[in-house]
Amino acid sequence: MAAGPDSKSAVAPPLPAVESVMTLANGPRYETATNGTVYSPLNEPDFISGHDNGQSTLYDNGHGLRFSYWSFGDTFLTRPNGDGDGFLANTGARVADLDMGDSINDWDYDGGTGGPREFIHLNAHERAWNSQHVDTDPSANGCQPGPGVEWMSCGDEFAIWGGSVVADPARKRILAFYGLIKRYHALKAGCTQEDIDKRNEACRDWLFDGIGTGVAVWTETHRDGDGWERKTVAHPTDPANPTAIWPTDATPGTSDPAFDTGIVVDRGYLYAYGCYGFLASECRLARVPLDPAAAVWDRAAWRFFAGADRDRTACPDLWASGLGCAVPLHAGTKADGTPDTLSGGAAGTSVYWNPRLREFMAIYSVPLSNDVHYRVAYRPEGPWSEAGLLGLALPAVGEGLGSISYAGFVHPEYAERGGLVQYVTYAHTSGFLRSDFPVMKVTFARPRG
Repeated sequence: MAAGPDSKSAVAPPLPAVESVMTLANGPRYETATNGTVYSPLNEPDFISGHDNGQSTLYDNGHGLRFSYWSFGDTFLTRPNGDGDGFLANTGARVADLDMGDSINDWDYDGGTGGPREFIHLNAHERAWNSQHVDTDPSANGCQPGPGVEWMSCGDEFAIWGGSVVADPARKRILAFYGLIKRYHALKAGCTQEDIDKRNEACRDWLFDGIGTGVAVWTETHRDGDGWERKTVAHPTDPANPTAIWPTDATPGTSDPAFDTGIVVDRGYLYAYGCYGFLASECRLARVPLDPAAAVWDRAAWRFFAGADRDRTACPDLWASGLGCAVPLHAGTKADGTPDTLSGGAAGTSVYWNPRLREFMAIYSVPLSNDVHYRVAYRPEGPWSEAGLLGLALPAVGEGLGSISYAGFVHPEYAERGGLVQYVTYAHTSGFLRSDFPVMKVTFARPRG
């Protein structure tokens, strides 16, 4: 992959024109959105009731092993898997079908016989903690805690959400970034100690909070299940959280630095964006070398883009070792003419190199909106262009914020015409515990010259 010319790197490229945008409706499935639009979502297996995320990467080792790998978050099944689970926090699938123009019809989910199963697994400590907090009598009215567990904590659990994936065939591996979370119960507003004493289930709120972002690795030669292994972080920021490259603090609901979206590889480095401002604003950028192979899960190997206007006493290097040196990336101007910063998407952003346009492109779902935006830059650090409207996601089933689709991601391994045609999917709620992935086919105008 080659970035844009150095002579252009100080300015953002103009947004490429969008020639056409269409939501595929060519089968084999046909659904109707709440606004009456007929569409054909990805043709997933009938055991999938719905899930979100839906990021992918192309793995091609140059010797015949070639497939797209997809990472999903919370997944509802139409029937229990071989372990009796009807709900999974993450799922992953290989896809040999690399033509999205007629949907995708070849899904090989991780999990073996009786699958699918989670492709990124909890460790022994997390599984033991979950077992200690499980409901001891699901047939009884309300959650029945085990010995030493308070009623309010009954049913609490660790879980892992799938996130960004990126192929690294030079080292015969795929890297999957994930979020370790804890789902927990808390007393609802207006409830009292008396409700706790009476074990009033209506007063238990079901919440979640992040624990940290880690990385799992699949290799061609790995023999552990489907080949995914969570890595223990070298030089962790929080030694008590040894699998987290980006740990979260102990305060629920706070924004914590995490560089876990827009993952892209360029010239020997893995770049990752951190859009942890309000509504995924003020994105920053980190990078880590892919060689040596273990550098990705070595916290001390990561560097942060400090910008040309940095305090050179506190941050002498453009790519600084201190997280505090990371600055929001420049991206166009605001309506009042002042510089704007790069923003991210609801549930993440995809960034890729478009070989036909010869520029990096970011595509994402605008938070609290069905708008899907795009931006371009010559380099991962920008400057990035102003945002443009790529298209509108179909409204989800629901009212108000419930009608918003999210998790818009591009899948460049399915591109056509050298990159001028791209396919974008997004998570679209279609009913109770049901969702799908409509497909947006985008054609960019041929660049001049």
